[in-house]
Amino acid sequence: MKKRMIIILGVALAAGAVLAPIPAAASGELIDAAPTLVELAAPAPGQSQEWTMSVRNLTDGELPIALAVSGSAERLFDGPYPLELELTETGSGQPLYIGTAAAAIDEVLLLPTLAGHADYELSGSVTLPSEAGNEYQEATGRLSFEFRTSADDASDESGLASTGPSVWPWLWAAGIAFLAGTVALIRRRRTS
Repeated sequence: MKKRMIIILGVALAAGAVLAPIPAAASGELIDAAPTLVELAAPAPGQSQEWTMSVRNLTDGELPIALAVSGSAERLFDGPYPLELELTETGSGQPLYIGTAAAAIDEVLLLPTLAGHADYELSGSVTLPSEAGNEYQEATGRLSFEFRTSADDASDESGLASTGPSVWPWLWAAGIAFLAGTVALIRRRRTS
């Protein structure tokens, strides 16, 4: 009788393990940016500093892409001749932002939605106007640019499909094991 109980419980546990739902895998990375972060130093008056950045959508679906701008400096971003910033879409040459660097700081510039596995590249330049005088001499500052997607911060995986059956097979297996145990207990009491 004990052998039957052990066999029944073993079969119930094995069935439960096989019937367990398995969540679909989700990639941790949604975008790949090169470089991941751009930090710039201040150019001399009349000089420019240029760079390019690109981002790739690693998913099959569309992703909203944005460029976060941050920075810190006092003399470079204010005064009569502040640091100028220009961002353009590399492929088309379409301007994304033209203005002072100070106005772009702590802003998130929305970029076109990026199709699945597509690339996007932008070019940027910062210029200190040639009219800038000695008040900007040895002025330092920092500008940082980083690609982001609104889905980067989402940690909710409830939208993922579950593969395998639901919890009902577990409940059925537990019910069968309970019923088998009850029947075995009743038979044992009748025979003794």
